[in-house]
Amino acid sequence: MSLNKQEIEKAVYAEKNTGEFAQLMQEFKKIGVKRYDYLVAEQSNHEAIKEAVKRAQSGVFDFETFCELAGKAGVYL
Repeated sequence: MSLNKQEIEKAVYAEKNTGEFAQLMQEFKKIGVKRYDYLVAEQSNHEAIKEAVKRAQSGVFDFETFCELAGKAGVYL
């Protein structure tokens, strides 16, 4: 099975907020994604990523916003 960029994008954009992250990961598994890595930069802000995760889990914003905040906190997705 090969990965299809359109299927991955469809799964990501179907997510209404990051409170649905677990469902997104399940969808990724269905379409063949086997690994999803977060890489942390040398200069990271522990409190900023902690706050972003907390807000994401409560469904305050979507995955794209979470990725932006994670990047600003020093986490490369």
